[in-house]
Amino acid sequence: TCRLATNGGRSPNHEPNNHDGPAETATAYDLGYGVRGAVGPHLPVIHADDNDFVQAGALYRLISDESRQRLIDNLAGSLAQVTREDPSPIRSATSPKPIRSPGSARRLPSPPVAVEAGELIMQRNTPTAAPDLDAQALGLVQDALQFARSGDFKALRNALDVGVAVDVCNDKGDSLLMLASDNGHMDVTGLLLERGADPELRNLRGQSPLDGAASKGDLVIAMSLLASDANVNGTAPDGKTPLMYAAMFDQVAMTDFLLKNGADPDRCDSAGNTAGLLTQSMGAQRRAERLSGG
Repeated sequence: TCRLATNGGRSPNHEPNNHDGPAETATAYDLGYGVRGAVGPHLPVIHADDNDFVQAGALYRLISDESRQRLIDNLAGSLAQVTREDPSPIRSATSPKPIRSPGSARRLPSPPVAVEAGELIMQRNTPTAAPDLDAQALGLVQDALQFARSGDFKALRNALDVGVAVDVCNDKGDSLLMLASDNGHMDVTGLLLERGADPELRNLRGQSPLDGAASKGDLVIAMSLLASDANVNGTAPDGKTPLMYAAMFDQVAMTDFLLKNGADPDRCDSAGNTAGLLTQSMGAQRRAERLSGG
């Protein structure tokens, strides 16, 4: 069926119908139109209530006390009919491991507990050993790291909802935000920033998410990070800035973008090299000309 643009009251507004209502034609509904100005992808707006529970909770609070009780009775009545004593996951006859749907998150013990660390946690950019974690909680953290790396938006959102810390890191110090942004997952990057991920959290190599975006020339990710207060002139332990990474990896558009957003072309790394000098040493003459104002 195809719904029409207007409701039409009680008149037939779906096609096909048997009430002499609207009928399909061969006329194109959408025709080409001219576009003027910049167009392109944009980050989705991630709201705090974008999950599987908020709307259900809002509906429950909206309905009457009588309807609430009826809902509870229906659920309790259905659950009361469950008699199986073994709730373990279904197992394959040929596989000793439980069968799980792809991307499914593991359950935490009830009630859910907040996971404060994974394979490694970072506090004030200093890595510390992870405390002992319940095996299931550690498994959930490991899953979340993989979800961020692969760009599984829904699975990662669910993991965050049940308690995974938004700034949890792997054994290399890569945070969820670093893994998502470094792999170009724009929607997951937006989700993590909305949940409060620290854009300045560096891995064990001293690299920030903005350094990674700069070296790969990912303008959309860079825009999102800067909008969330990433430091355009933030430095790694060796003094390198995002501008230096962009210049070294021959990213012309990123170099221009960072300069327009306040990147300092005169800043030096620990060896005394500016972005321009690093660019010249790597043979990227066009970037050198931009950085020198040529």
